[in-house]
Amino acid sequence: MKYIIFVLLLVFSGCSTLEVNVDYDEAYNFNEQKTYSINREFKDGENSLFIDRVKKAINMNLEAKNYKQITSSQADFIVTFNAKVENKTSTYTDYQMVGMGRYRYGGAMISTTSSYNYDDGTLVIDVINPKTKKIVWRGVGQAEVQQQDTPSEKQKYLNEIVTKIMEKFPAKK
Repeated sequence: MKYIIFVLLLVFSGCSTLEVNVDYDEAYNFNEQKTYSINREFKDGENSLFIDRVKKAINMNLEAKNYKQITSSQADFIVTFNAKVENKTSTYTDYQMVGMGRYRYGGAMISTTSSYNYDDGTLVIDVINPKTKKIVWRGVGQAEVQQQDTPSEKQKYLNEIVTKIMEKFPAKK
């Protein structure tokens, strides 16, 4: 059922709200790696348009860092990714002073509490060492989901999200 949300298209709201966290294996030598493969199969109910757009964005980023995509059996590292959407509620309270007199007497403090529901999206990109089958790099992006209108807007925004997540992925020298 979670994947039906992808039909509405998972695209995060403004990059300024995107929180990114990166972790990696310090012992893994990225400078020796030249090739990669993206292994991400479709699951029932997933939006293949979204999956293809993320793959395209990852390819764009890795090619810009001088890596070459090849078949998975020959690749120096494997890239995979997962995404999820959760409905959340945000609550906040606003405090105001009203009726203050000239000499600071009288008046009162009032508070107004508001809440709204939103979809929180998370995109996790993992880089796996095919020899050990262990993750050697992980980038996680999290932000509020907001729908884009056209396919080109959706691809452009996913490119921005993946680029932010992969900023700290080492470039091939």
